[in-house]
Amino acid sequence: MHRIYFDINDPWDEDSYLLTVWGSLQDIERLGDVLQVGQRVVIYMTGECESEAILERTPDGKDWVGRLVPGTWRYLTD
Repeated sequence: MHRIYFDINDPWDEDSYLLTVWGSLQDIERLGDVLQVGQRVVIYMTGECESEAILERTPDGKDWVGRLVPGTWRYLTD
């Protein structure tokens, strides 16, 4: 499953996050054209947390959004 960085401080709504921070954009660029709306990915914050998410687009189609998959959130510990 592809992994995309996210920032927990950049929510789209109560169960999804914008994937527009620098780390997200790097991961998205690295993945190229393989990402699709409806695709399941892992969104993560290095060393903090991760969750499976379904990819969506913002209404203007400009940005990616990761909608959390219920029951997949987990906190990471060192």
